Amino acid sequence: MEIENMKIQYEELNKKKRRKNSEIKKLHVCQHCLKTYGTYGAKYKHIKIKHQE
Repeated sequence: MEIENMKIQYEELNKKKRRKNSEIKKLHVCQHCLKTYGTYGAKYKHIKIKHQE
């Protein structure tokens, strides 16, 4: 019984951590359409796909 309770507690902690990660300040802005991205890589990938010449 104790092991099952521990698993449930760890799962709840992991869910809380994931929520915090989604609240990161998005500092990288696409200059073409003003979308915001959390990382430079995500913005760069967006520009390559959406704004090709």
